[in-house]
This record gives sequence, structure tokens and C-alpha cells, in this order.
Amino acid sequence: MASPLERARDLLTKRLGKIEPTLNHDDPFSREWDAFLDTATALAELTRATSPEAAGRLLTTRELAAKFQVDPKTILRHRKAGLLTPVASPKVGRKGAALRWAP
Repeated sequence: MASPLERARDLLTKRLGKIEPTLNHDDPFSREWDAFLDTATALAELTRATSPEAAGRLLTTRELAAKFQVDPKTILRHRKAGLLTPVASPKVGRKGAALRWAP
């Protein structure tokens, strides 16, 4: 079940989608633009507040990949190449153990 903040994020996303087609691109000072910008700002703040980084916890490989819009295998390849270093890693030889990354 989604949390109240996740439901609020979904509602704001839907509202933004409904407002966008009504925008008058010739008049950037219209009421529709005010509503659009207010909703977009609220959505951005809510998304930032509900992100894993906001809670101060470490990210999984999958979460880090989603943050950078890449495949998790890309993160692991970068780790193997020495371009990324996890904050917490499992004992050597432990297959399937989760790596943790700083946001």
C-alpha cells in the first residue's frame, strides 16, 4: 500500500498532466501557467523529500541505477573498473550480497 506522500506525489503528477495541455504558450503570465508552476514546484519538493537520500540511508545498486537512469549492470561495470566505490560492501566471496552506495 502506498504511503500518503506517495499518493500525494501521484496526484500531483496527474494534476500536472491535466494542466499541461491547457497552457497558452503565447501568454506565459496566464493563470494556467501559475497553476502549472505551483504544481511542478510542489511535485519537485515532494519528490526530493521522499527520496532515499533525504532519509540519510544508503542506496542499493538498483536505486543508484534508477537515480542516474542507467541499468544496474552499468553501475556494477563502473565499480569493477574502479570508477565507483560502494560505501558498504559484503565480505569477499559472498555471492548475491548487496552493495550500498552513498547518494
